[in-house]
Amino acid sequence: IMSPKNISIFSVIQSVFPLLWTAKHEKNYLSLRLRLIISLTLVIITICLNLLLPWAFKNIVQTLSVCSTFPLVLLGIGLYGGIYLLHNSFWIVQEMIVLPVIFSAAKKLHLKTYTHLQNLSLSYHMRRKSGWLGNVLSRINHSTYRLVLLTIFYFTALTVEITATAGVLWYTYSWYYALTVLGIISAYVLILIHMSQKYNQAQETANNADNAVSGKTLDNLINYQTIKFFSNESFEQEQLNRVLDQ
Repeated sequence: IMSPKNISIFSVIQSVFPLLWTAKHEKNYLSLRLRLIISLTLVIITICLNLLLPWAFKNIVQTLSVCSTFPLVLLGIGLYGGIYLLHNSFWIVQEMIVLPVIFSAAKKLHLKTYTHLQNLSLSYHMRRKSGWLGNVLSRINHSTYRLVLLTIFYFTALTVEITATAGVLWYTYSWYYALTVLGIISAYVLILIHMSQKYNQAQETANNADNAVSGKTLDNLINYQTIKFFSNESFEQEQLNRVLDQ
């Protein structure tokens, strides 16, 4: 388990990718591996089509400025629209193909979390953390799909697209154009990482507060008979009020 302060995009990818690359002893591992490879291939194809869009638009405008007959106009619009349609279609198809892989990763992540909870000490479970743990597990289940897409596919697509764009600028114009673009993007990424860390700290505080409130409320409901037996309602309400004040 990593400390939140030590988490980076690379550590997240290192943790998530083994969940996506199905082990040989698992069921349908060949099918899931093939789906993952096809999805990554479609991501690369989508990036290539995205890079072709400005080139196609430039050639269409240049051609129409010389000769603007109706069939040629129709052909140019059809070419540009076809590339744009393929770009969006490939992205949708790759998300459909990768869904079983993400579900498999979510199942493994949930089992891994459950095993970790079982291995915790008895004193930890005796402190009535049922509601807190339930909230955390719910957040894990809801965020797995987004986590996989962001860390593997979007990060991969962004890296390849930036590299390809820099290569095109270097080949078409000069190396300092590519270097300028990479410098601007690098500065943007550094600022974004810094702001994301600040946001994550605030989000962690909000999550802890939400976990505390949900945990206290659910634990009180789970232990309703005990609280009622000892007439401890006022004490529990006071405890919950302190958590809400925080």
